[in-house]
Amino acid sequence: MGGLLGLGRLGVRVHATCLCLVCFAGRLSRPSPPNRETTGHIVAVKQTAREGKQICCQGSALLSGKLICRVGNLPSIVVLLPFAAVPKIKLAGLNPQSIEFMERDIVDSSAEYTGNKIIPTVVDGNECGAYILVTLDGNDEDEIFQRAETLAEIGEEAGAFDTLVIERPADKAAVWAARSAFLTVIEAETEHLDEMDVVIPVDKIAEFLGFIHDTGVENDVLIRSFGHAGDGNLHIYCCGNNIEREAFLEKSTRVMHAAYAKCNELGGQVSGEHGIGHAKKEYLRESVGDTAFSLMTSIKQAFDPKGILNPGKVCN
Repeated sequence: MGGLLGLGRLGVRVHATCLCLVCFAGRLSRPSPPNRETTGHIVAVKQTAREGKQICCQGSALLSGKLICRVGNLPSIVVLLPFAAVPKIKLAGLNPQSIEFMERDIVDSSAEYTGNKIIPTVVDGNECGAYILVTLDGNDEDEIFQRAETLAEIGEEAGAFDTLVIERPADKAAVWAARSAFLTVIEAETEHLDEMDVVIPVDKIAEFLGFIHDTGVENDVLIRSFGHAGDGNLHIYCCGNNIEREAFLEKSTRVMHAAYAKCNELGGQVSGEHGIGHAKKEYLRESVGDTAFSLMTSIKQAFDPKGILNPGKVCN
């Protein structure tokens, strides 16, 4: 994704992608391994200058206080910003391709499991608690630079304690590899697992995550989470180890009931991309209401009058 170049269909304009990694302070949902400071090709930038000329050095460029690496003839950037910036990013006209979020504990687990320690946990003495991964694109160098500048300013306004830039394409690929391993890591570390795939308004994500973690603590259930902050699609996992499955399901069910109720309260949806199955269909009815549920059942009946397509599932 990040740093890939491609010609438009007519071959007139060159398109560039800019990968931005966002980091902010926050609580840890479980004990973490030793901290990883920023090293090697990850550069911490404390302030953003409002003017200054572009300075090229060994294939990189320093523009307005932010290190921007070049891929071919166009820049590609990885930046770290705070979670609260997500709604502002969406309203700023940056048109991000993706905005992913990940909490510190799953980043730690991914590093332990895969050996890929590309994502730092301490930046200039500041403890990282969570991260956002943003992908921007543009049609030319000026557009990429302007969007990166705006993104950095939004981060400062939202309280970012630092901005990091990952210089090399290989390091950017390693960031995506660490993100891609999250579900595999959770499954490897967990005996009993239950998940939800909710959609929350982007300006309510922080409130929902705080609520779900508190609910997990109240019910002695470990909560792991990551997801797509750009559209509010969150993957929440109830995890249990050293517990009988029946006892775990009793606890996780209480968490699920509370989480889906909170989702409805915040104006969200019970599923974003994984669909509805046996275990979640009661929450779907509560979320959309009897009228919408009956409408879906009628549509199913119109296309499947004999009830032979996926029988006995959600719309009977």
